[in-house]
Amino acid sequence: VGLLATASPALDIGALDAVAGVVRRSAAFPTSHIDRVGAGDAFLARQGMAIPAGYIVAGKSGDDAGDISGCHAMKELLCMNPRPDAVFCYNDTMAMGAIKALLEAGLRIPHDIAVIGCGNIRASELYRVPLSSIDQDSAGMGERAGKLALNLVEAGERLTRPRTVLLPPRLVVRESTRR
Repeated sequence: VGLLATASPALDIGALDAVAGVVRRSAAFPTSHIDRVGAGDAFLARQGMAIPAGYIVAGKSGDDAGDISGCHAMKELLCMNPRPDAVFCYNDTMAMGAIKALLEAGLRIPHDIAVIGCGNIRASELYRVPLSSIDQDSAGMGERAGKLALNLVEAGERLTRPRTVLLPPRLVVRESTRR
């Protein structure tokens, strides 16, 4: 028996819908998780846009070294012509690396390029440019996973059918997307 708590592409589609007003021209997706690209593609299609070639940059890491990965990915995106005016990062750590690259390039966030992360980690509001983020309700996911695990233990040998539990994302708007 195993439990998996994850952020699904469906969560990302809802999250992207929440930030539709941020994208003026084009959006880029520095990511370490290719499933989120499908969500970004679907989002932009509903906005009448497409992800331009080269605007998806796969980072080497989304977790431990996500800031380094996000910085490298953003530097690649800054070479694009035209530059994206918004970036949706796989997680808040990658977004912080993207912001570092933007500040080093002398760009203003969000005036030149808006940045949003995913996860709403506690430090997101403490950065030099407070980061807008999609709150995935990590505590709620853990609580739900724990309850499901207890239910499995209590059921003993009886197997229950798999269940999908969707928790709605919440957009937390901070300075990195306020235009």
